[in-house]
Amino acid sequence: MKIRPAVIDDAPAISALVSALAREFIVPDFTEAAAKRLLEEMDTASIRKYIASGCRYHVAEEGGKIIGAVAVKENGHLFHLFVSKDFQGRGIARALWETAKGASLAAGNPRRFTVNASLAAVGVYEKLGFVRQSEPVRKSGIVYVPMMLDLRVGRKDERLHIRDAKESDREAIREVTLAAFQEYAAQMPVHWEGYRQGISATLANVEPAEQIVAEREGMIVGAILLYPAGSVYSPPNNPPMTRAWPEMRLLAVAPAARGSGIGAALVRECIRRARRSGSQALTLHTSDVMRVAMRMYERMGFVRDPELDFRLSEAVTVKGYRFNLDVPTSEAGIAD
Repeated sequence: MKIRPAVIDDAPAISALVSALAREFIVPDFTEAAAKRLLEEMDTASIRKYIASGCRYHVAEEGGKIIGAVAVKENGHLFHLFVSKDFQGRGIARALWETAKGASLAAGNPRRFTVNASLAAVGVYEKLGFVRQSEPVRKSGIVYVPMMLDLRVGRKDERLHIRDAKESDREAIREVTLAAFQEYAAQMPVHWEGYRQGISATLANVEPAEQIVAEREGMIVGAILLYPAGSVYSPPNNPPMTRAWPEMRLLAVAPAARGSGIGAALVRECIRRARRSGSQALTLHTSDVMRVAMRMYERMGFVRDPELDFRLSEAVTVKGYRFNLDVPTSEAGIAD
């Protein structure tokens, strides 16, 4: 999957996507006349007009097909956020929103966003950080809930908070993780669906791992799992294996929050906890498609350990890395 700015020629596909979803989830709450108006505002000609007039659209694309769309008008009002039913629950809506939000902030948005949410979408927007501003509004045959995301609230403390995950974080962690890993779908088309299902299954039951999150401005922007030495794992097509040392898994950073040191901060926390446990090393597994992550691990002092490798298939080797905990962090280039 890739997310890109929309162009005029995307209008028919965007219209077909948003209109189909609106018919199923939004217009049942409207009067017949209001439903007709809404769908007219979603037709191809209207979408073309919005794009041409500067309404900022981004689309999510999979295999050349548009599977999601987000639109922000006047650089602050979230106008459309739709994901095809076949692709819902994979973190695509969050990835689209993070992309749109980042573009708006870069264009000078004063850190305040609004949306008039349909009744069916209120829960989705709450997970993205929006707050209800009133009870549902009924006007001219339509029903919506005014909501706002005010990033100015609490700006006096914009620090990154690394902490243990709470039960209430579960859905946000899942969305951030799937959005972070979605970029690899095109690079592993044969294995992606099984890999995605494996991520979801792991996050549904993380024991015996410690689940650690990075939080900024009240939102989860990163997560990682730290498994203890002695725990057992069963890679696909391999016998069960016992971890000799603590191991990190599923490091994920929200796409729009990348480049700000969140991944490194989570890794440093794992190093700190592994050292505190008395272990001699901390390990991880990764693959060649995750080149950016591999470079970060190597910069932080992780080294290849082929003895930890295993094969998923004849063509795919999962590579092991090790961080020696008896090396002082200053020598490994890591700031405590």
